[in-house]
Amino acid sequence: IMNKKYEFPTDRLYYPSGNLWVKSLDNGDYSVGIDSYGMEVIGEPAYLVLNEAGPKLDKDSSIGSLEAAKMTDEIKSPLTGEISEINQRVVENPQMVYDDPYEAGWLIKINATNWEKEKGGLIDSNMRKQLTLKTEEAHQD
Repeated sequence: IMNKKYEFPTDRLYYPSGNLWVKSLDNGDYSVGIDSYGMEVIGEPAYLVLNEAGPKLDKDSSIGSLEAAKMTDEIKSPLTGEISEINQRVVENPQMVYDDPYEAGWLIKINATNWEKEKGGLIDSNMRKQLTLKTEEAHQD
């Protein structure tokens, strides 16, 4: 039984292989961040590096890395496109990602160029919850 409460807000989609969330913004861009399960796995962040805005990204190419208590994790893009903005505040204060992963703790915004095709690789919050339960159970002997 899962004793930790992971939240997966329903207003966004999830990219489980990277423990990331993707949220559609009014201007057609997508914000990306680490979900609550990802933060649990990685632990409290000590150091965060994000790539500069501008360059074209392929899906699964690196957007930065997060150094934390338990491990260092490369963050891979859930979408193809261009980084339109990075969240400078979380680079200066990585703890925000841990404390508020879904709002203030967003990482980057992407101008997605292949959304229609790639959204099929994302899952909704309910599926994300189910997957997390399965993952937790697998890790309990």
